[in-house]
Amino acid sequence: MKTVLQKRETELTSLHAELEVQPIANPFRCYTKLHLGLEQTHTKECAAHQEQLYNEQRLAMQRNHSQLEEFQRRLELELQSQMEKMSTSQAANLEACVQEEVTRLRESLQAEKEREMAKLEQEVMRLRESLQAEKEREMANFEQQHHRMRKVRTTTPQPDGDPTDCREGIRRARGISTRTRLIGVAVDIQEDVGNEGNGGSPGERQTSPVEGGEPSGGSSNMVPISAMVEAVTRGVEAALHNVLADGKMIPSRSGRRSRRRRVCEDEEVKLEKESEPVVHRDFILAEVRRLFKEKLGITQDLDFIMHRPATAEDVRAYEYEDGFGPDRNNLSFDLTQNYSSPWNTYILKLLCQELQARCKEENWPIKRGNNYITEILRERYKRLRTVWRNAQPKLTSKGVLETPTETEARLVEGRIQMGKDSRQANSRRNISLQLSHDPLLISALVGQKYHRRVMVLDEMVKSKSEAQDDDLQSWNSVENGVENVLRVKNMPWHRNIDWELEIVDFQRLLDTDIFSPQGSKPLTRKRSPDNPSTTRDAVKALPLALYDGAWFAQLTERQIEALNIPQQTFSWMKVVVA
Repeated sequence: MKTVLQKRETELTSLHAELEVQPIANPFRCYTKLHLGLEQTHTKECAAHQEQLYNEQRLAMQRNHSQLEEFQRRLELELQSQMEKMSTSQAANLEACVQEEVTRLRESLQAEKEREMAKLEQEVMRLRESLQAEKEREMANFEQQHHRMRKVRTTTPQPDGDPTDCREGIRRARGISTRTRLIGVAVDIQEDVGNEGNGGSPGERQTSPVEGGEPSGGSSNMVPISAMVEAVTRGVEAALHNVLADGKMIPSRSGRRSRRRRVCEDEEVKLEKESEPVVHRDFILAEVRRLFKEKLGITQDLDFIMHRPATAEDVRAYEYEDGFGPDRNNLSFDLTQNYSSPWNTYILKLLCQELQARCKEENWPIKRGNNYITEILRERYKRLRTVWRNAQPKLTSKGVLETPTETEARLVEGRIQMGKDSRQANSRRNISLQLSHDPLLISALVGQKYHRRVMVLDEMVKSKSEAQDDDLQSWNSVENGVENVLRVKNMPWHRNIDWELEIVDFQRLLDTDIFSPQGSKPLTRKRSPDNPSTTRDAVKALPLALYDGAWFAQLTERQIEALNIPQQTFSWMKVVVA
């Protein structure tokens, strides 16, 4: 800019010099021309100067932009390096803290383990000393008793005469009844045979309870305490590692109902059932049947036989994995489990919600809580599950599954028997209801039944007398006196214990001075193979010695597993009277 001004001053100076030298013919025209020339020059110079400024600004902007990009790039690299350094240092610090915490916990666990070991050793020593002292006291008492018994035997005179007379005399003198003394003799033939096969004599096989310094259990069957403490320590370390390092949380079981809460809810439902009218319960049951009809397509319990249960894969995926669970539009129960399984519990919950939603939409006059509805749904499911399981093929006596024809025949027979039992129960219930309202009808029916039986006995005795049958004397005795007896039903699975029961019955006859004569008299029990057999299933989880051997030999392997026989042995004792 300074250069341009200097140039213009130079031009003005030269122009003034020319004007002074040359005379001006027309000064005004010359000035105008000079002014126009100066303006054009000035305009050109201004345009050139603006263009030059624009170019310089553009170049400066480009240089600044490139410098900014370079600065931004360097800043990003520096920030990235700083972040990497910070993450590395934080990871190292975290690892050091975790390692320090693990070391501290390990040291504390080791110290706790040592303290527990010391306490256990002290407890073992104390128990050993107490057992030793108890054993010494028992030995001393045993020796004293043995000494007194020997002294009494040597000082007591032996009675002369018949031993039976002596016992009767002692009984009359001391007022002691003739109690039966039962002697138990172990009849474990396999164990005796095994002991004899080992070549040991009876004296060698018996071990005195006072020999040795340790109890009969022995320390050989016990797990070492150090091994138990080490296993517990490893388990605690693994749990702490999962919580601190891996971030895993210990599963909570707070979602399950407590026993006290379950008992309270069941008691509330029971009281609600007892206090409600029959009409209200019938209404709720009818709505439950309607719900099952719409959701499962069944109108009665027998229709549930065709129900397709949920597959084992879907149930397992829902309970142990991330499965989808039951389909709301096509409900399928897990009929291999009861209503408390997660799959069935979810379905019953859906049905309860559907029933409560209908109650609100249709504005039912009778409303019940979720616990009440859930209890009804559970009972309904148990009945349907029983019907479905009864319709499945069973094992025959030959150990093969039933054919469809045999299954259908068994169901029809069971249905007929159920109808017969139902009609009989309804008849008895109706008669009892009528008798409870009319006492005169009770006496009339009882008298009518007695007279009818007397008439039948008279006709039978008359017929036997005319035919001169051999059992005429028996019918006369029946006519003279009738005795009530109990005919015990036969249980084919039960071991025969008639001998033991006869000992008990015979004891009442001997010890009449012990048993009170008051109360009802025990009836005579008749046990015979001709008596009817029981309809109940065999009792499970009994020792093998309590089952009948012939009946047990006919069972299949699956039936034996269903009995759930315990592993411990039960020695059968032969009871004799002494």
